[in-house]
Amino acid sequence: MKEKIKIPRPLKIVAWLSIFFGILAIFEMLVSLSGSRPKINFGAIEFFIGRGLLRGSRTARWWAIFLTRLAVILLCIFIVLFLKDGGPPVFKLFGRKVAEIPAIFGLILLVLFLIFNIWELRVLYYKEVLAFFGIADGNGKQQNVSV
Repeated sequence: MKEKIKIPRPLKIVAWLSIFFGILAIFEMLVSLSGSRPKINFGAIEFFIGRGLLRGSRTARWWAIFLTRLAVILLCIFIVLFLKDGGPPVFKLFGRKVAEIPAIFGLILLVLFLIFNIWELRVLYYKEVLAFFGIADGNGKQQNVSV
């Protein structure tokens, strides 16, 4: 009989944050329907990824890793472009301009997002997380499995 492994706390945090950001993306799309230009926000997929992570879905873990790696690459590009341009970023909430923020705060925000995404990527490779998904035993030893 297969022993059920308790979901690791860092993975639970990543999953719930994914659900939260997915709900925000869905809400943004619904709000945009009231305007003249409806938007498609692919961040809505985070909702389903978060639910899959809580259920132990290897496919959800694969998508989380893929999107997090993509986010790290894009954030590095944005930081370089931001440093090159240096203009004050415009803060938008649901597609509406809220404020222009000082350039240093924009840079700090991008770096914080980068640090968060790197942490999230690390969590998805923790030994306990790999064991939860049945990819490795509790000691981090890889098992032969397919996704």
